[in-house]
Amino acid sequence: MKNMHHGMIQIGKNAIIILLVFLFISCNFIDKRNLVGIYTGVNYTKTVDTLIIREDGSFLQLIYDRKDGRLIHRHDGTWEYSDNYIHLDSFLVNLDQEFSPNVPTWDDVLMHAYLPVKQKLNGEIKIMVGEYVYLRKIKNR
Repeated sequence: MKNMHHGMIQIGKNAIIILLVFLFISCNFIDKRNLVGIYTGVNYTKTVDTLIIREDGSFLQLIYDRKDGRLIHRHDGTWEYSDNYIHLDSFLVNLDQEFSPNVPTWDDVLMHAYLPVKQKLNGEIKIMVGEYVYLRKIKNR
């Protein structure tokens, strides 16, 4: 009986350790300084979307047409980070749509974007723009 009780305590301890490890891994705490760098779009087929996040709190967004290399959009803005969301003050949300070459500027559709930031176990940082498209960090500072 004593061995059974000891075994149950050991199982309980192991379960707590596994739970703590799971919680530690699932917590996605990203230091703001680690966001600084160059990001490029993943799963984009029509455009090439690049976001450069600078240490001084500014960012540069560049969107190119994948077919002809034409610059579709270039814009500077500012960013902040809290609670695993990046706030981009003037951002063109690009879900890989077609952009008409007849529009001289897209500045009238810029928005304040609050985008979730995720970090994989391998350290890769992703800014989620949509369900299937995201910006992946490709270079530090």
